[in-house]
Parts: sequence; C-alpha cells; structure tokens
Amino acid sequence: MPLILPAYAKLNLTLDVTGRRPDGYHDIDSVMQTISLHDLIWIERTDCRVFDVVGPMIAGENLVLKAARELEGHLSRALPFTIRLFKRLPMGAGLGGGSADAAAFLNTRAASAVVTEVHRRPEGRPGIGSQPRRRRRHVCVTDGKGPESASRTAQAL
Repeated sequence: MPLILPAYAKLNLTLDVTGRRPDGYHDIDSVMQTISLHDLIWIERTDCRVFDVVGPMIAGENLVLKAARELEGHLSRALPFTIRLFKRLPMGAGLGGGSADAAAFLNTRAASAVVTEVHRRPEGRPGIGSQPRRRRRHVCVTDGKGPESASRTAQAL
C-alpha cells in the first residue's frame, strides 16, 4: 500500500539578507509560514528504486532524488521503493517546493523504515538523524504549525 504525503509550500513573510559569506552563501533572517498549496509524494515499497515526476519537468537534479541518493549512500544500499512526485507547486516562485518535497521524503515513515529494516545497524552506528548537517541543507524548516523564525546561513536551511 503506497504512502502519500503532502509537501507544503512556504511563504517568506520576511526575508532579510544580512551578509555574504566567503563561501558564496548568504546569512539571512526570515519568518516563514507554510500554506495549503502542496506537492504530493507517493512512496511504495518495490524491488528497486524508481523515481518519477508527474507534472512539469524539473531542470537539473530534483531534491527528492538527491535526498534519496544521499540516503542510499548513507546506507550503502539501494532504496527498495518507488518515489513518485506529483508536482503541483510552480517552480521558481520562491515557495520552497523542492525543499518541501525533500523534507517530506526524508521525514517519512517509509524512509525511517528503510533505515531500520534494510540496514540493521550494530549498536553505536549512526542512523539517519545523525547525518551531517550538510546532507540536510536546502530543506524547508517549517512544521506547518505557524510562522517560524530562521536566522542562519542560507546553506544551513
């Protein structure tokens, strides 16, 4: 039975660029709010990983696929499920659609189940929650419960 998850868009209620770092990223202060507009992530257990986008084609690498590949690298194993992204958010509109999609995938019970079931770790071996922060960048930080403040580098968000 597939798992179908919404990946909610966010609006920046405020966004201040407070500086530019030597690495090319910017320091920001922002207040974000999720809205009801969303993409859908459809995940079903299969024998191999399949990624499919329904909707407008995405230029470059999709963040859900990138997150899936990073999770595979962390597990040293292919993910045994199909991921279908129903793209309903307009791309390039500043709504955080790609980030929301990746966050929905990474926070799903399916991804957690894969970590537990496929890669039974010896005691003390790090799990998905302990991945380096660099693997979680560009993931929307809102939880949908109200406006949230963000004050970090754009890279860390």
